Formats: sequence, C-alpha cells, structure tokens
Amino acid sequence: MTEIKAQFEEASKRYTFSAGLFVLLGTIIGIPLIPFWVLGFGQWYSAEDLRRKVCVLTDKALKIKKGVFIQSEKNIPLEKITDITVVQGPLLRHFNLYTLKIETAGQSTAGQANEGLLVGIKNAKEFRNHVLKYRDRMSPASSAETLPSDPETQLAVLQEISETLKRIENHITKKS
Repeated sequence: MTEIKAQFEEASKRYTFSAGLFVLLGTIIGIPLIPFWVLGFGQWYSAEDLRRKVCVLTDKALKIKKGVFIQSEKNIPLEKITDITVVQGPLLRHFNLYTLKIETAGQSTAGQANEGLLVGIKNAKEFRNHVLKYRDRMSPASSAETLPSDPETQLAVLQEISETLKRIENHITKKS
C-alpha cells in the first residue's frame, strides 16, 4: 500500500487563532497579551501549527506529527485503534471543521481520553471511515483463512491447544 497523507483545512488556521484568543480572553494573565496575539504572534502561531500537522496512514500504522513549541510524534498501530470519533463543537462548526479523536485498546480512561487528536482534516468523516475500513481489512481476526470453518477442524485445534496447556502445566508443576 502506498501511504495516504491527510490534508488539513486552511480554515484550521482561523480556528487556532480564535481558540487562542478565547483562551487569552478567559484568563486574567492572558488579557494583556491579546494585542501581541492579534498583531502578529497569533497569525504566525496559527500558520505554523497548520504547517507542522502531519497525519499519514501506512499499511501498519497511523503516524501523527504536530506541535509548534511542544512537538509530538505518535505512531498508532492500526490493530490498536478501537474507534475514531468525529467531534464538532460550536467553534468548530462555525469554521466547518471537525476533530478526530483516535481511541485505542489499552488506553487509560482516567489519564488520557484519546491516543490522537486531530483538528481540521479535510473530509474528516471519509478519512475516519477509510482508516477504520483499512484497519478491519488488515486485522488477522477479519481474515477467514485464520479460522477453520468446519467443526471437526475446530475441535481438533482446541484439543491440540488443551494438550499443549496440560504439558505446560505439568512442566510448571515439576519446576515448583
């Protein structure tokens, strides 16, 4: 498979600028910084944030790079992805943007709510569906070749597993 690189909406620059402005407005320390944000730093930061966002779907993983001051790179194996949630809050809706939240198996619910968070991917719902379909296609569990179809073969495999487990148990008992 060739790599599929996600494209990001140009409107995500305006979203980042507006979100930063709201954060500054909402904090006492941030209010004096608003002129710096509006007169140049906010435009630079928003453009740089968009320029540094990269999301690539490969045959084995979803690779994400992002961040201006705090940069992060994640490599999320496709088989670990359990779901990708598409979110659109009021500010995102205003800019016709979506956030993709990538959820993985084994992530902690108390600490990290999602493994990856991407704002502003073009055709976000289609990209989400494409990643999930590709994950399902690549999953060994989805392959009919890995599971015997007839009950007699399934029984033989289970008996072999049972015998192997008994040998392991005997081996462990002898060691103890």
